[in-house]
Amino acid sequence: MFVSRLTGAIRIMVAACAVSLPVTLVGPAVAQTLPSFEDDDELRAFLAELDENGEVVDWLPGSFYPPPPPPPPPPQPGAASAPTLQAGTADLLVTGSRIDNPGITNVQVAGVDEGGIVKVAGDYLIVLRRGRLFTISTADDDLVAIDQIDAFPPGGEGSAGWYDEMIVSGDLIVIIGFSYEYEATEINRFRLAGDGRLTHLDTHHLRSDDYYSSRNYASRLIGDQLITYAPLTFDNYWGDDPLDSLPALSRWVPGQEEVAFRRIAQARDVYVPAPLKARGGAAVSGMHVVTRCDLAADDFDCRVTVVLGQMGRSFFVSRNATYVWVVPDWYERDDGQSYLYRIPLDGSAPGVARVEGAPLDQFSFHANEAASRLDILVLPDGNGEAMWRAESAAGRPALLRLPTTRFGDGSEPPRPSDYQVLPVAEHALIEHNRYVGDTLLVGLTERGGDERLDLALAVALEGGAVTRLPLDGRVSRIEAVGRDGLVVTQGEGTGFVTVSLTGDEPVISDRFLLAGSAESESRSHAFFFRPEGADGDGLAALPLLSGDDREADMVFLQREAGSFAPIGRLQARARPGLDDGCRASCTDWYGNARPIFLRGRILALLGYEIVEGMLGDKRVEEIGRLNFTPGPRKDEDGLSE
Repeated sequence: MFVSRLTGAIRIMVAACAVSLPVTLVGPAVAQTLPSFEDDDELRAFLAELDENGEVVDWLPGSFYPPPPPPPPPPQPGAASAPTLQAGTADLLVTGSRIDNPGITNVQVAGVDEGGIVKVAGDYLIVLRRGRLFTISTADDDLVAIDQIDAFPPGGEGSAGWYDEMIVSGDLIVIIGFSYEYEATEINRFRLAGDGRLTHLDTHHLRSDDYYSSRNYASRLIGDQLITYAPLTFDNYWGDDPLDSLPALSRWVPGQEEVAFRRIAQARDVYVPAPLKARGGAAVSGMHVVTRCDLAADDFDCRVTVVLGQMGRSFFVSRNATYVWVVPDWYERDDGQSYLYRIPLDGSAPGVARVEGAPLDQFSFHANEAASRLDILVLPDGNGEAMWRAESAAGRPALLRLPTTRFGDGSEPPRPSDYQVLPVAEHALIEHNRYVGDTLLVGLTERGGDERLDLALAVALEGGAVTRLPLDGRVSRIEAVGRDGLVVTQGEGTGFVTVSLTGDEPVISDRFLLAGSAESESRSHAFFFRPEGADGDGLAALPLLSGDDREADMVFLQREAGSFAPIGRLQARARPGLDDGCRASCTDWYGNARPIFLRGRILALLGYEIVEGMLGDKRVEEIGRLNFTPGPRKDEDGLSE
């Protein structure tokens, strides 16, 4: 039986304090400056040891990282001035997107928009679907398809790229994808004209490795600032200069055969914790790159911050900083150390804290500004959230309460008193987590012999009390609905369990089951809740599969007096499998169904359809639909390709 590093670090504290470990600060913390490199010569000398075997510092008990499981199958298929926000839409800003657009994306942090597949700009819906952009007018309470354009550079095939995420800033549409041809994050910019037409502006490639995560999004938008994350390994196996692997940018030009990268990271932009710098380049295996681009600038003006470490990672963006948790990957022989970087969005120098374990995903993070700390759910042997790593996360979790004063040069070791071990089985499967107000909700499964227990934990962030709430199926998502939590489960159907968080202790206040149904999408953006009044009532929507259906229906739930009830569904009619001329990004890795609550209207994106419903007599019924399926592409002679 292996001993986890996290358990090894805190077993004494557990014995002394049972399951509740208070946060203690030992004197005032003095933040040290996180080291960077003065010039290329110093950085090159440090990286010269990359291909050598460094000495392992076994500073805490180690454990073996098993390889991740194979990936699951893809989800079911299923110029004018900038547009302005119309009056009366402020009520619909649930979690916030941009100030000048209604928020239709279920984002984690209010004011921090996330890359998605459908956005709104003024009177237009913008849809990113199978390598194309579509604009749909919602003016005059209508739905009219206006324009479509390839999400990649004009004249290109796009076949070696995946175009996954879209950000909208005024009349600027930004598509973030990954190009396997150029081994780079691809950023395409388009201009939305007042009549809904789209024009390609430019394309840039940022050298990177694949950023894909089954749960997280690589892009964020705060104001006019585009923030992207990507991992990047060094290429020095054949004696190449490792500095040739640093982040670089290339502007696409028509007819180019090879990408012409221009290095944008200088030595002073590269940071490493003091203990790793002292050990030398053998202590790191790659880079984690956070890029910040000013979308308001006429040119593509970007700044980059590079942090070094091992390659397991998690990525989170608050309103004022980007956080990158770096952990040894399962295949890295060096037992290593985990570090949490804090990169301020104002351009000031980053800091780093030594930590233990790894978060489940981005929802494990909570920027607790009132307490001047970061709250993070951590697992003892997590591998980060790259690809499908989060789907197999297991172990006894802990809540880390990390004061912001701990961010310095990484010299200070983790403090066991910062970790509160949660009362669950040692090998529990951790499914999902979410912060709702002052409570952390964790969905997990415990197994013992033939017995299985699905449950939710409710952890008070300040008091430390933990409540175990038994469930009737495994947790597939956790959402905030008003001041309460909604736990969605999968068992004999889709269960909706409301956890009331306003009383003396958390309790399950409502539950019901939609038998014979299952969630069609795991992405957080697939859910949305529109509040109606101040008492937690409102309208929720989630795409679900029923029976043998291969296409999801958008199911609507009304919450009244704290209880949910299904009130109808909007269904897709377009036949899947039609030739849509897809050239790029032809698998819906990010899903294809989204609920859209827009200026009092109820809409559902279902594949290539926008379906509208109306709520009347406590039931949502269809009142219109638009099918914007593109036809097969034509060659120069007008024949189908």
